[in-house]
Amino acid sequence: MTNPDRDPEHSSPAESGSGGTEPPAGGYEVPAYGQPSDYPPPPPGFDQPGYQQPGYPQPGYQQPGYPPPPPGYPPYGSFGTPYEAPGGYPPPPPGYPPYGGGYSAAPKTNALAIWSLVASLVGFICCIGSVVGIALGLVSLNQIKQSQEEGQGLAIAGIAVGAVSLLASLVMTVVFMNV
Repeated sequence: MTNPDRDPEHSSPAESGSGGTEPPAGGYEVPAYGQPSDYPPPPPGFDQPGYQQPGYPQPGYQQPGYPPPPPGYPPYGSFGTPYEAPGGYPPPPPGYPPYGGGYSAAPKTNALAIWSLVASLVGFICCIGSVVGIALGLVSLNQIKQSQEEGQGLAIAGIAVGAVSLLASLVMTVVFMNV
């Protein structure tokens, strides 16, 4: 199937209907696997390096063995299969306390100490918050001494911030009343 207006020598394979494949855009077609390529043979005197057999020790040579284990150790392989659970550890020597286990639970932070600091910060907006913060800080310090809870620093910070916010609100009240 040729175009009558064109020269049949310049028609593409798709137009000719021959079913051939179009060459890649680069113009080079990769040869199929196993077919020789179009490369020229190497020049005379050029030998390709061949694979050399690595040097292995002589057949009669053996590796030296490991020394025997010190006395008191069980022989190799007497521990059972690798999938068995290992046995327990021996008891501690006399005079040592028994192992108590992992870590204990962390001490709890006193909630009133947290609320003391929060209320004292609110005291900068409203005067009542600073009074509540000071009161909660004092109560939480008493609870911390009795129950050994954490949060002593929070309680002291709540009392200090509450005192500063109370003084600031009192100064602001006096200044605005005299104006």
